[in-house]
Amino acid sequence: MFFKIKRIFFILLMCSIAKTGLSQQVFHGVLLDSLTSKPIFDAIVYSNATNDGFTSDRNGHFQIHTNKKLSKFTIYTDHIGYESKMISFQNNDTIFLNERVFLLEEIVLDNLSNILNNVSDAFSVSHSSEHAYCEEFFFRESLKENDKYVSFIEAVGVTNVRKSGHKGIYIKGKRQTVNMAEAFVNFTSNIHHVFEKVSAQNVLNSKAISHDKIDEDTRLLKIKSLKNNRFYDLYVNTETNKIEKMISNDLNNQMSFKSNSQKIYYNGKDLRFDVFKQGMNIEASFKTIEGHQYIDKIQYQFKVCLFNRTNNVKVTYFWNKEYFAKNPDTEIRDFNKYTHLTERSNFFQQKIFNKDVNWENERKYIPFEDNILEGMQWVE
Repeated sequence: MFFKIKRIFFILLMCSIAKTGLSQQVFHGVLLDSLTSKPIFDAIVYSNATNDGFTSDRNGHFQIHTNKKLSKFTIYTDHIGYESKMISFQNNDTIFLNERVFLLEEIVLDNLSNILNNVSDAFSVSHSSEHAYCEEFFFRESLKENDKYVSFIEAVGVTNVRKSGHKGIYIKGKRQTVNMAEAFVNFTSNIHHVFEKVSAQNVLNSKAISHDKIDEDTRLLKIKSLKNNRFYDLYVNTETNKIEKMISNDLNNQMSFKSNSQKIYYNGKDLRFDVFKQGMNIEASFKTIEGHQYIDKIQYQFKVCLFNRTNNVKVTYFWNKEYFAKNPDTEIRDFNKYTHLTERSNFFQQKIFNKDVNWENERKYIPFEDNILEGMQWVE
């Protein structure tokens, strides 16, 4: 009996191995634009050998898995921005697709993937230049406590964008006011966080919601990010499909619970506060130089509410960050004269001063209300 069971087990095991071996046959291919040879992302490839559909990645690569022994078979490609194609396919084939031509009246949704890839172009060094580039910037950050400004920071420096797309932040000058907040709130201030909020990765995987024609040159495309579930308004140039502006705004007065019983030093006492989020507003505008997109300005606003039930104390904070980039250049900089701001640096804790900076001249890039600084003192 034992040997009979063992024999049956052996037969089943061999069948399983044979089946696994067959299922491991994988065919590889790549989809490229017939004019530019750029990879085609998010195309669907159907195979008559499997009756399944497979999706191309950002490099245009796709894989077809089958448990059949085949040397070639027929595939059918489908992409919203390219003409469909039925072709005989064998392993490691490269397939070139022709871009689909749309009439002016057809909606910009039909080119959604191209539009979103243009967002990515604005945030990374995918340009034709063989060198990284630098761009000078002006940065401002302010904190409101119950509608009163209690902290203010200004900075100038250089963003060094490497070939990998990584951004290095180098500060030339900075000044800040004394923190006059009644509650000690440990807000981490960092320019890197501004770039994270408008990262292209937040919108590349998105679902189109609606579209509207603003004027002859601009269309408004509303999308929902499948990564962070936020809604974005994309203002798109009709002719070039370049993004001119990106907005995501859900600032509100609703109390969205974040955490409870946080110990905060408030008005001379240690109190326990519940923390509630009240949304954020993200706005990025872009400029096109020699056919490529770069960041022009980023504005980020965040609202949070602290509430102590025992003493019925409610404190609302409104945090605002603004980044303005000047035109990019490839000038080699001596960064020894700058302070490197890492992704973990806290601006509130770093004292970087350069009294040679003309702050009035820098402020012209992002005007502000004159009364912001009333009653506030600069840190010396």
